Amino acid sequence: MKSIARLIITAAEASRQSFGCEAASDFTWFSRAFFDQALRRTFSLTQAFEEAKRSIAERERTHGYEASNPQIALGAAMRAKLASIQQRLESTVPASAIRTVW
Repeated sequence: MKSIARLIITAAEASRQSFGCEAASDFTWFSRAFFDQALRRTFSLTQAFEEAKRSIAERERTHGYEASNPQIALGAAMRAKLASIQQRLESTVPASAIRTVW
């Protein structure tokens, strides 16, 4: 599935499970850490991923769970496109507004 034009993010590596999929949950642990928390602080998908990965690792350790080890694969063409989008967003949205954008 990897390609120079793709971004692939998974909540866990292939041999592990992710957590937080209960019926009453609005988000899984990873999706909350990534979409609902990290992306409120940055326009960088890779930075948000790294923040979410650290957050999940800490939460899993706290609960005594085996690490899910979220994964990211980012092709060169997609990296360039995302950098362009990030730069455009950063130039048009005040830094003080990032927390409230999403």
